Amino acid sequence: MKGWGACRLRQSLSFFNILSIFIQVVNKYFVLGASIILILCFYLSESESRGDNFDYIGVVGNVYETSSGGFSFNFQDVYGSEFRCFSYEEPTEKGLYGLKGSVSSDGNMFFVSSMVLFDG
Repeated sequence: MKGWGACRLRQSLSFFNILSIFIQVVNKYFVLGASIILILCFYLSESESRGDNFDYIGVVGNVYETSSGGFSFNFQDVYGSEFRCFSYEEPTEKGLYGLKGSVSSDGNMFFVSSMVLFDG
């Protein structure tokens, strides 16, 4: 009977060893998953603070300088809508831009507060 008891003790120890290995693996994947979630949350919060959320994204065309020292241009967004914009920064003709700003009270002009040229 001594042999059976020792064998049974080894089996129970191996079960607990397997259980502890399983718990360690689960903990590793939990930590990995939690790390990925934290990194994504950090990236998303940073992208908002950098200003990557634009009012419009599209292409600039027909740029000309105004008498007030700014620039007026046509802007076609990614949905095909076209409207007139005003900015104190000179945009590049046919450049792809992200724009932030506000619409005039009559709705005929978009006043650009910031614009970012996307490099191809």
